[in-house]
This record gives sequence, structure tokens and C-alpha cells, in this order.
Amino acid sequence: MRTLSTVLLLPILFQACAESTLDQSQLDDPNINVLDVSFSTIQYGGNPFGGVQVPPNQDQFQENLSDMRQVNQGDMHTQGDMHTQGDMSTQSDQFLVDQSIDMMTPDPIEDMQVTPPDPLAACPRIRVVNTGVDGLRIRPLPNRTQDSIGIIPDGTQLDVLQIVTDGEDIMGNNDWYQVRYNNLTGYVSAYFCQCLAPPDPNMAPEDFRLPFTCGSRYRVTQGNNGDVSHSGRSAYAFDFGMSLNTPMLAMRAGVVRHTRDATGPGDNCYSGGGPECRDFANYVVLEHNDGTGTAYVHLNRVDVQVGQQIEQGQQLGLSGSTGYSTGPHAHVERQQLCASRFCQSIEMRFADVDVHGGIPQEDEWVVSGNCH
Repeated sequence: MRTLSTVLLLPILFQACAESTLDQSQLDDPNINVLDVSFSTIQYGGNPFGGVQVPPNQDQFQENLSDMRQVNQGDMHTQGDMHTQGDMSTQSDQFLVDQSIDMMTPDPIEDMQVTPPDPLAACPRIRVVNTGVDGLRIRPLPNRTQDSIGIIPDGTQLDVLQIVTDGEDIMGNNDWYQVRYNNLTGYVSAYFCQCLAPPDPNMAPEDFRLPFTCGSRYRVTQGNNGDVSHSGRSAYAFDFGMSLNTPMLAMRAGVVRHTRDATGPGDNCYSGGGPECRDFANYVVLEHNDGTGTAYVHLNRVDVQVGQQIEQGQQLGLSGSTGYSTGPHAHVERQQLCASRFCQSIEMRFADVDVHGGIPQEDEWVVSGNCH
């Protein structure tokens, strides 16, 4: 019985490249339908055209298809009593053409080059967390077979140089990160690390705004590299003279990483003091998505908690004179992040300061555009 399934076999038959057992006289016989040729009549590599080679392109295939229609004049029977008269329909012709071309076209997927994923893309940077002791030990190999070569404090952020996935198992985690800390290069266990996004290389000056209420105006009492105390670690700090309990706002959105609110009324360093009061200032430190932080120091009150997400312009606390201070003022700075509040300051430019490239100078008055 002739069935429609024989039409679907035609593209497969076109792949044959040796001779069929049909001869030319059979092909010329109008009573023989080429579509009725069974697989058993074709030798491996054969084709239904009795030695005619597989058409190398669509034009030649169309010519052969036309020849087939001439041979296949009459009814084309399908299942049951259904049949079509004359030539095969245009839709059927196009189906045969499309199917044959698809089978003769190499599958492009076979030639695709697959690039393995970069393991560093998932964890390009880490923060040391929850060591429970004095810090995380950095070791010469991704295991504990040798003594540590140094200790990295909690909270320290580091770039990952390499990820080792078959290091010593630490609490069910075999991953170790190769890092560089100060002048040391070694490995730390991933169990004590939190993966971070890479720093944003396109951070713009407008990302930072003055730390006080929109429209308020204050004087810079000490700028970068000031003569009183802005040198060394604090070289890029700013002091703004203001009265006690002035709201202090976030200069940029971030996450609270450190706070201190222990110095209060009656304490020796509550109203300020000399260098001996340096460690008794109240403060807030935010971490930003560019991998840096900002510190707000000498606060009289702290209004946020560690881990809290902060928006730009959100109140962090009230200004004061706690710690190493000669009177009420706001001390702010941008920092490289480290384990404590006392980290190396780095340059910061304010988007709402339109002189000196966004870096206000000592004795200049500035007006806040922190209006979020």
C-alpha cells in the first residue's frame, strides 16, 4: 500500500550515492511510482534515480523533482481511499525541497567552539568574614600542611587571583582562593570568605554628595592634607564646622559595615580631647558598590546598624565632638576598606561642589545638593 509516509522518506533516499536496483526501463514505466521504492531495493549508499548522483544544489534538485512528477503521473494514493490527482501539490513540492536541503546542509552546531566559563567571574573579589579569632590565616598552599605566612583581619576585601577547587576540605568546602595581601601572596579557605561583585571602574564624581541637609551651608574648617590632623592615613579627609546634633547624611548609597556609639555624656572624650581620645570617637562606616567606603566621625549619636542598607541622603546620626576633636564638627572621608574604621583615605569629589573639580578647599563655604 502506498502511504504518505513514503513522501517523508524521500529526503533520506536523496542521501544515497550508489546505484539502485531499479534500471532505466523501470523508471520509464508509468505504472511504477518512484516513491514506492523500498529501502530493501537500495544498496548502501544508493539512490532512487538508478545511478543519478544526488543533486548538488537546489536548482538541479528542482529539475529532478520535475522529472519525478512526469514519471509519477496519475493518482498519488494515501491512507484509505483518499487520493490526489495529477502532480503533487506545490506545498508538497516545497516540503520535499526544504527537507532535502536541510539534510544536505551541515549542522552548524557541530562546528561551534564552546568557551568554558571563567570561574573568577562568579567570585572576583572576597571579604574575610566570621573567623572568630584574630583573623584569617593566609597559607603558601591551599591546605594547612604548612604554617601560615600571615593573618588577614576580618572585614578585609581582596581581589581573587585564582580559585582552587580541590584544596583541603574545610567544613565541607574544598575551595581556596589565591590572594595578595600587603606583600604576601598565598591561599585562604573559601569557608571564611564572602564573594563580592568587582569594583565599578566607571564610578563618577557625582556619586558622592555633601553629608548634610539639602540646601544647608557650611564652611570647610580643614581640607585635604590639612595642617592640623589631615595627613598620612587621613590625608584626604574633610572637616565641616557645624553645631552639635546636626543631621549627618549618607554621601552615597551603601551598606553599614562598622559603627561605634559607646562614648556618651560624662565620658572623658565625649566633648573632645587630644590624640589620647583618638579611639573613642563615635562613627559610622558605609561600604559602597565601587569597593570603597565612607566614614562619618565624631558623631554624637548613631542612628543605623551594621548590615543595614542605606540610601544616598539617608540620616546616619547627629554630629558631635567625640574622640580626638577640638569642638563640634563633621569629619568625613572616603576610604579603602579594611577590617576597622581606621583605613587609608583616598580622594573624594563631590558632585554638588562646582569648584576645584569637586574638591572643596579650606575656609570655603559649600551648599549641599544632597536632596534625595
